[in-house]
Amino acid sequence: MSYSGAYRVNEPKVVSETLDGETIAIDLESGSYFSMNPAASVVWNLILDGHPAAAFPAVVAARFDVAPEDAAGDIERFVESLVRDRLVVAAEPRAVAAPVIAAQGRAPYEAPSVERFDDMQELLLADPIHDVTLAGWPHLPPT
Repeated sequence: MSYSGAYRVNEPKVVSETLDGETIAIDLESGSYFSMNPAASVVWNLILDGHPAAAFPAVVAARFDVAPEDAAGDIERFVESLVRDRLVVAAEPRAVAAPVIAAQGRAPYEAPSVERFDDMQELLLADPIHDVTLAGWPHLPPT
């Protein structure tokens, strides 16, 4: 596994929320938002909690029907895409407890993936405090 060490979410530039096993992350500088599938959400939350990258395959394998060695390459490509999109950055490893692995059935495995959306950039980049006119918000000034 060539992606070693640890990562952290590129906060405060990036904000995220995980609901029902899917994560949405928003890059507040670019206005792009990202949707992550369940396996990607597991990795994302491990990053949020400060776990080292070496722990990712074992946790994914415990939650999904995949062997750690089979998930490792998929996870590596996923993390590389997060770095490329500047959603996460390399970080010093933090001392954290081992990830908690719930004793539940393993879900079908789908490789971690993230989908980028740029269709709402203007709206997400609008500054609701400074761009408000008498017309209200979200009316953007003419460009």
